[in-house]
Amino acid sequence: MLTGHSAAVRSVAFSSDAALLASGSDDNTVRLWDADTGAPRGVLTGSTGSVRSVAFSPDGTQLASAGEDNAVRLWDLGTKTQTTALTGPTNTVADIAFNPDGHTLVSADDDATIGLWNIPAPPTPGNTAVTSVASGTGHGSALVTTRPNQQISLWDPRERVRTTTFGPAHGSTTATTTPNGAALPTDIAVSPDGTTLLTSGTHGATLWDTTQQSPVCTLPTPAAINAVAFRPATTHQTTTMVAAGSENDDIYLWPGGTCDAQPTVIPTNQFGPITTIAFSPDGAVLAAGSNDGTILLERVGPGADPSPTTLSQSTGHFGPVTSIAFSPDGRTLASGSDDGRITLWDMTHPRNPTTIATLPTPDETVISMSFSSDGATLASSADNHTISLWNTRTPAAPRLLAVLTGLTNASDVVFQPDSHTVTSATADGTPLFWDTNPDDIATNLCTSPAHDAARLLAPYLTGVTYETLCPAQ
Repeated sequence: MLTGHSAAVRSVAFSSDAALLASGSDDNTVRLWDADTGAPRGVLTGSTGSVRSVAFSPDGTQLASAGEDNAVRLWDLGTKTQTTALTGPTNTVADIAFNPDGHTLVSADDDATIGLWNIPAPPTPGNTAVTSVASGTGHGSALVTTRPNQQISLWDPRERVRTTTFGPAHGSTTATTTPNGAALPTDIAVSPDGTTLLTSGTHGATLWDTTQQSPVCTLPTPAAINAVAFRPATTHQTTTMVAAGSENDDIYLWPGGTCDAQPTVIPTNQFGPITTIAFSPDGAVLAAGSNDGTILLERVGPGADPSPTTLSQSTGHFGPVTSIAFSPDGRTLASGSDDGRITLWDMTHPRNPTTIATLPTPDETVISMSFSSDGATLASSADNHTISLWNTRTPAAPRLLAVLTGLTNASDVVFQPDSHTVTSATADGTPLFWDTNPDDIATNLCTSPAHDAARLLAPYLTGVTYETLCPAQ
């Protein structure tokens, strides 16, 4: 039983991913609820009459409400603020609905009229252009996505079901922008033991308890954070360390990864914000990509003392570095850029990394990259809504294996620990699982109803013997 309204509830609706519930009431308010736990997620005020109908946009970024004040109101679900009041009805608006593409809203009025409204795109602040995806490193580790309204969702990658949603990821419901007014995407990282999340924000990096689904604290910084990472747990690196790259060109390290830890600041002397960071698998080297197209390599000391030492600063791109990823053995670093190129670096000697290959990517910004756990494949996503798979068994001679299409938005990409499942996410934060194992794909095809080609083709190919490629059932 959900309580909170002070008068009769007139309308309810679920978001498209079933994570949020909205209710409209005679108390002139709309309330938002976590559909899993029933916890309140916000109150939308501004209506001057009973709210008779509520509807979520298909992408989950906006909510429409209408009622006895003769207006249709649009709300940004990231900031919980009204963005538009559509006026024109001369009577109570009894019902509203979005069309499937979210660009048109229809309203039904008590005076027997139907209205059609062109819906403006939601404002940029508070929403992300790229859907963030992160995963733990162990089998069974949680999969994490962020939605356009900055809600964080945890998923069971084995059952492929959402286990909980909480947030917003930036730790507040205010609009989240960089100092120059651009939208600040949410970067997210999962701790080695899977119990803690780290998210980027305008005032620092926020630690989250995945069990309590609540923020633990925000590690403050003087500038907005663009990229976050946990140091991997190894036999030599057992102390938690978190790192963050900022808009003011600096890198911040919290040696103990706790709320009372004081950060070590690494001035990078790079000519642009830090856009992406990653630890090497042994936790000894931190790589940071910058808006100026350079990559900084820092040696961080063992245990609780980072003792950062600059190893090298390499230039290999003609545009901002947008993503970096280490191979599982730490010998190769991949860097992607909005110049449309992916460069593979030999990291045998971090003080002098050398370029070993440049992948022939299309002229599109590289959004995200991830190596499979066996290092044999590199997945890269681009802003043309595709995912490319590269054979990297021999880093000096990489080759394109496949291009995955069908995405409708730009998304991060991560490999699951099984080495063959690639995960991206839709605009509303729902994961998409891509199986790249040919044997699994063949098994799925041969167990689907369509595999019985002999029976399906028999009426059209009389006198022809069909030889099935699938084993006998």
